Amino acid sequence: MSSGAFRWGVLSTGKICADFANAIRQLEGHQVSAVISRTRANAEKFAGAHCPKGAIALTGLDELETGMVDAVYVGSPNDSHFKDVKALLEKRQPVLCEKSLTTSMEETDALVQLAKDKSTFLMEGMW
Repeated sequence: MSSGAFRWGVLSTGKICADFANAIRQLEGHQVSAVISRTRANAEKFAGAHCPKGAIALTGLDELETGMVDAVYVGSPNDSHFKDVKALLEKRQPVLCEKSLTTSMEETDALVQLAKDKSTFLMEGMW
C-alpha cells in the first residue's frame, strides 16, 4: 500500500460505481486513482465527473499494473464478476466486489479459495 492516500481503482462506470466514487470523495485519505471501462472515452468521462484529484483511464484489466492502486472496487454487471474478480486476484490485487459476488456458490467458493491461495483480500460489498 502507498504511504499517502488509499488509492482505489473502479471497474465499470455505471451508477453504482458513481455512487461508490462519490462516497470515496467524502473519505479523508482515500481517492479514486484509476477508472477501468470498455472504452477510454467512458473512463475519462467518469474520471472527470467523479475524480476531482484525477484518475488514470484504462480500457481493461490488462492495463492495470501492479502498484497503480491499493484495491479495486468491482461494479461491473453481476455476470462479469467471476471473470473480473478472478483476473484481479490472479494479479494479487485486493478486491471489493459489489453484490452479488458471483452467480453461483461454486464460483464464490472458487474465488474465496483463490484469494486464500494468493493471500489477497476479497470482500463482497453490501451497501
